[in-house]
Amino acid sequence: MKINYILETINPNGLRDRVVKSFDKNEIILGRGSDSDIRFSSPLVSFRHARLAHENKRLLIEELGDKTGNTWVNGHPAKKVFLASGDVI
Repeated sequence: MKINYILETINPNGLRDRVVKSFDKNEIILGRGSDSDIRFSSPLVSFRHARLAHENKRLLIEELGDKTGNTWVNGHPAKKVFLASGDVI
């Protein structure tokens, strides 16, 4: 499974910065922990917050460690959701 992670930021002057990481593995862990593939520094993110996985020929995001529902897809809380092209997590 190949996934591209794109992080776009806009600084106070309006300049955009874009970072792209590519992964070619069956599961990607998102979180604050050092073993996460995609790491976040926010205390709102669990150490092992969510996983992206290929299941039934579709991409799935599943919340792992957070009990407060801090994983969102397209503006809606998501515990376990199959993703489509263009979805925003």
